[in-house]
Amino acid sequence: MPLRPNFFIVGAPRSGTTSIWTYLSRHPNVYMSYQKEPMYFGSDLTKSPNEFFVLETNAYLEMFQRGADKTIRGEASVMYLFSKKAAQEIHAFNPNARILIMLRNPVEMIYSFHGQLRWGGYENIADFDEALAAEADRRRGLRVPKSALVPEVLYYSEVAEFAPQVERYLRVFPRDQIKIILFDDADHALDADSSRRLVELLRQLGQRCAIVLISARPQVMQLAQRRYRLSRGHLVPISPVTGRAQIQEVA
Repeated sequence: MPLRPNFFIVGAPRSGTTSIWTYLSRHPNVYMSYQKEPMYFGSDLTKSPNEFFVLETNAYLEMFQRGADKTIRGEASVMYLFSKKAAQEIHAFNPNARILIMLRNPVEMIYSFHGQLRWGGYENIADFDEALAAEADRRRGLRVPKSALVPEVLYYSEVAEFAPQVERYLRVFPRDQIKIILFDDADHALDADSSRRLVELLRQLGQRCAIVLISARPQVMQLAQRRYRLSRGHLVPISPVTGRAQIQEVA
């Protein structure tokens, strides 16, 4: 029986998934598929045939046979988080799979994601506000560029709604099989509304599972139950914080 992957980086876009995929690919006990973004799962998404997606079962499984001697065999497809069906499909495929969810401030992420789609030629509206306003038309099939590999990724406001996306994984996988990491760019100035949305998201998710935060932003650090700083490649504990949501922070 062909080996199946047992580890999935499911998103979100522009949240450090490529870096983690690259780092893990170098680990001696980990095999990450040579094709990032195979997009095998997520049957609710419209996927245009292209050189990146691996949608046929035998071809998908074949990607992982090179990792027969590895403890962990995984892949990374960032739209699995956005998909309404991917969580259940991955669970049906391998209920023992480990899930890594990587998040970023939703406002920062969606601006960056629009820029990435523009750079790749998958978005034809240069102005972000105009692209956001076009969402209603695009849901009706209008103003969608022919180059869009997955038209649903142009629904920017929905792509940025992390809470229900994470909840879909929490409903089907045990908590000890899910890890959430948030990369927070502390050098990026947030307006009051953006900061509020980030803190609300962390408070909501922190009641359901442990989260590792990589941040130096004061609003974020106030949520941490335990804090660490990185010193010469090691995590060193710093002053504890009590009475906070169950969130672990790496500063």
